[in-house]
Amino acid sequence: MQDLKVRFEGDSTVASRAESTPMSITARIGNIVGGHWDSESAVTENYRNSYKIADQQFRQALVELKAIAADLAVVEAALQAEGAPWTPGRIPEWP
Repeated sequence: MQDLKVRFEGDSTVASRAESTPMSITARIGNIVGGHWDSESAVTENYRNSYKIADQQFRQALVELKAIAADLAVVEAALQAEGAPWTPGRIPEWP
């Protein structure tokens, strides 16, 4: 999850030491939106390329996120089967 967070939001620990970091998915999209928000001109090739990169990065992250969600579903089912008490975020079985 931490690796996904870094890919979505950037590595704040490295950035806090004034080191360069790869552009995060969120920063990349924010840059596109912010740079073109009030523009009436056509989208630049740089923005198109940046969007393609963000799209590819997001697709990869989404595959990993879905795998984590599937693993969590298995864990939640096992907890439910063992009669574990309800925890936040789990949907309770209701008679």
